[in-house]
Amino acid sequence: MSAAVETGYPWDGDVLVTVSGAGELAVRVPSWAEGATATVTGGRVLAEPVPGDYLRVACDDGATVRLTLPMTPRLVRADERVDAVRGCAAVMRGPIVYCVEQADLPEGVLVEQLRLDTAAPITEERTPGDLTPVRLRLSGTIQPLGTELYGPYGQAPAARTPITFTAIPYHAWANRGPGAMRVWIPTA
Repeated sequence: MSAAVETGYPWDGDVLVTVSGAGELAVRVPSWAEGATATVTGGRVLAEPVPGDYLRVACDDGATVRLTLPMTPRLVRADERVDAVRGCAAVMRGPIVYCVEQADLPEGVLVEQLRLDTAAPITEERTPGDLTPVRLRLSGTIQPLGTELYGPYGQAPAARTPITFTAIPYHAWANRGPGAMRVWIPTA
């Protein structure tokens, strides 16, 4: 048995497998793919797609298996024991980790000032043919920088300004010149 795979993965969650010969096919379902679905023509599902396990299919010659992985952007957090990112969230879409890069921020706004609004929707921007074919738009606030490195505890924080900003795939950062980058974004 052999198989041909057609997909736009990781930018598209649709994976089509066409089988030559009869036998059993096992397709790995990533652990992040909660809600993955499978459609089979010319065979039968032996084990439903479960995140972190395999979709198993008994296939006839010429069978097709379509695995659809959810590609909805999502926020992830680290374990509370990781001091460096406590109170922060990272953004993922499918298997891709995203980051915020200084090059995408307005003049005068630093990556370190961003605070992510975890309740706001995350939207996608398609840029076909680009190094980053899917960019994400996030919402949050700008935390004003103080004039001193340390100050009295309990002092009311300065007012924050709302902002919408872009996140790009982590693998694509530093392609537009030097600048700061951040994967783990403090939450508002």
